[in-house]
Amino acid sequence: MNAGVVAVIALAVIVLACFGLVAAGLLRRHQLRSAYGTFDASLRRPSGRWQLGVCRYQDNSLQWLRMFSVSPAAVEEFCRPRIDLLGWREPTETERRSVQPGAVIGTVEHDGDQTMIALSRDAWAGLSSWVEAGPSRRVGKWH
Repeated sequence: MNAGVVAVIALAVIVLACFGLVAAGLLRRHQLRSAYGTFDASLRRPSGRWQLGVCRYQDNSLQWLRMFSVSPAAVEEFCRPRIDLLGWREPTETERRSVQPGAVIGTVEHDGDQTMIALSRDAWAGLSSWVEAGPSRRVGKWH
């Protein structure tokens, strides 16, 4: 084989691998968004950047997965009895460019760490109901 044929074959393999990765990412995105018990949510990462993802309700936890990733593992997991919802607000003008349209910014406390999450008002209402309906860590502590 001459060098031209090898270069064309190598280029074809690279292009096919790229298409395969894109197809796997799109399939994962479709599966995440169409699964029961999921909602779109962006998390504010420690760097200050917003990252688009999907939250998924589990029996006793809320998992957050990156939208554009081929990894099936959750990046963040919030244990239901240890979640406190501190409230929500409208996004600032700068945040509006970084989060999904129509989102509100909620503050979630989990084990003393605060996390900002951007989600729809309906998803916030659902999250609030889910947290309130779960077991309380305050059982036996009467105030």
